[in-house]
Amino acid sequence: MAYKMSESKMQESCVTWFRYNYPALKLCLFAVPNSLFIHGVPKQKLMYAGAKQKREGLIAGIPDLILVYNGKSYGIEMKLPYNKLQDVQQKVHESWKAQGIEVFVIRTFEEFKSLIESIIK
Repeated sequence: MAYKMSESKMQESCVTWFRYNYPALKLCLFAVPNSLFIHGVPKQKLMYAGAKQKREGLIAGIPDLILVYNGKSYGIEMKLPYNKLQDVQQKVHESWKAQGIEVFVIRTFEEFKSLIESIIK
């Protein structure tokens, strides 16, 4: 069986590449955790923690990575080639685009690299 990269592993690879190639900008690309799972923690505690995070401003559908560069913000959603955006993600992307924030759906490491290189010329 062939190894399939997860969205998480792809994101890790992209962030590692970015930090290596753009060390002066390492604080300008960051993840926004938008889910909560801790192995071994009872479901009731996770539900309480999730409700607390929502009260603190957690919003479902926020892109996986945010890049802030040259006075602009970019949303970067990591999706494997066979995965689709969820409805809530689509709504967030539309809302951000209406505010002038560019949002990209990245499906491969190569797409990420090309996107970053086109933004940071």
